[in-house]
Amino acid sequence: RTGVTSTETSPAGSISTFIYNTSTQPVSTAQIVASLDPSSPLASTVQISTSAVTQNVPLAVFDLKSQGSPSSLLGLTLGVIVNGGNMDISKLFTNLFIKVGSQMYAESSIGSDNKSVSFKNLNIPLSANTYVPITVLGSVAQDTNNSLDGSNALVELPVGSIVALDSNYNNVS
Repeated sequence: RTGVTSTETSPAGSISTFIYNTSTQPVSTAQIVASLDPSSPLASTVQISTSAVTQNVPLAVFDLKSQGSPSSLLGLTLGVIVNGGNMDISKLFTNLFIKVGSQMYAESSIGSDNKSVSFKNLNIPLSANTYVPITVLGSVAQDTNNSLDGSNALVELPVGSIVALDSNYNNVS
């Protein structure tokens, strides 16, 4: 916070002091709320190909809402744990996507910990108080020599990894 002090002398000779405080970080009235969509696959077995990449396998569906006022989703980072953390994401998936409506967005990067995937440079409108389904899809690598048999992936959306701005360009958390 920064402060400004104003001192004035009144006609009777007494001094009045006013202190004004202003925040250097504007606060948004919006808040992002995330939940697991009822249509999200909780656990499923997927038949994968030994001769080609298996495209657009649904991994999770999350619902996001901008509570209070509209905002724009600019980015998010998903936690993706493959085989209990014993396999690199890129060995199981050739690509990861999120789908909002009919629009697909490819991942921007895989974390150096190999347990997270970031989606950046998004500009997805989130209307006030309306859930928007975010579907996570993966393209599963070709199962050469059955090396991916029995593989599994856990996908999570940590709320703190969501980057959004409200209509006044304030950060939304």
